[in-house]
Amino acid sequence: MSAIHQAETRADAPAAAQAFDELEAMGFGNGLFYFKQGNAHMQAGDLARAILAYRRAARVLPRSKDLQQNLAEARRLVIDPPGTNSRPWHEWMPPLNTQEQYLVALACWLLGWCLAILRLYRESRLITVAAWTFIVLALLLAATAWASEYDQVLRPIGVVREDAVPLRTGNGNAYPPLQDRNGPVRVNRGVEIRVLHERPNGWLRVELANGLVGWLPRSAVLVDDS
Repeated sequence: MSAIHQAETRADAPAAAQAFDELEAMGFGNGLFYFKQGNAHMQAGDLARAILAYRRAARVLPRSKDLQQNLAEARRLVIDPPGTNSRPWHEWMPPLNTQEQYLVALACWLLGWCLAILRLYRESRLITVAAWTFIVLALLLAATAWASEYDQVLRPIGVVREDAVPLRTGNGNAYPPLQDRNGPVRVNRGVEIRVLHERPNGWLRVELANGLVGWLPRSAVLVDDS
């Protein structure tokens, strides 16, 4: 980490960002690491890499106010971001990362069955209701954590790295751009997407936050494959 500290001391943000990227390529990475990586890229002027690093950090540090603030500031720099539809059901849970959700689910599961066993020795409607409540809650939390992980595998996050990239109707430059009421749809640097499919010819089928689905060249997108 000395290269990063030296770069930060010299206020050399590009060097700090490069040092973080090299460490990531070597296998380093946790919530705080990605947060600082995002900060370095923001200072270096690389909006797309900053947003991607912040999104990675948010999966591990969902309650960090500093992270939420920095991500919000980065998003405000995106030109003409697409609107958003309703959030997936598994994102409506309390701000816990997946490991925490599994741990809470396990605790609820054990507590529920302890109450169920207690019910065998003591007649109580309250104990029965509490036991079933904890068991159902455990199943919901586990399903939420699994859905979040599965969604990231099937539809990884991506961030557009260039400005005015046409969202095309097919996987190639020969296909025309999608049209909306304002004309051809173009996405700008920093726009967050979900990658639905990747073709061998280097094109990605993607979904925007507003639900539009189209194709972008792989070279124009940073994909979270962590």
